[in-house]
Amino acid sequence: MGIALFILIPLGLWLLSIYWLSKWTRFWTFFLLNLILFLAYLALLTKFGHELLGVDPYGLSQLFLILLVIIGHILAGFIFAFFKRKHLKVSN
Repeated sequence: MGIALFILIPLGLWLLSIYWLSKWTRFWTFFLLNLILFLAYLALLTKFGHELLGVDPYGLSQLFLILLVIIGHILAGFIFAFFKRKHLKVSN
């Protein structure tokens, strides 16, 4: 149950953020920039993650670091979407 919530809550926040920003005129630019940033995170963490973390025989530290970055990125996007949605409502 805990793992399902760990996966479903960030997914729900991400989908809600997309819904909130879907009417924004710069949505696709924002989406593409976030996708590029997300892929850069993954590329850097998979290539250099073992150098940052030191000895990690099972790779669990690297896995949890990647999950932490993904969840942090989703939370930052959710907070941005929340405030942008409020701003869009006020300006309309």
